[in-house]
Amino acid sequence: MNQALHEKLRELFGEARSVAIAAIDALELPKKGSLGGDDAALSEATLRLQQITAEITAVQDSEAR
Repeated sequence: MNQALHEKLRELFGEARSVAIAAIDALELPKKGSLGGDDAALSEATLRLQQITAEITAVQDSEAR
């Protein structure tokens, strides 16, 4: 694998890890009117994880070419 692509994947997976940890933390913060978590933080984390997944797919697709 190209070194630049490898570094980009490392960066993206590192960010995904941080976002997942933030989502887990948000689940543990009960907030009045929610189902036991910070709904806005969970939505934000879900969106960012989807974006990261798309970026990872793009990197892998570029490597396949």
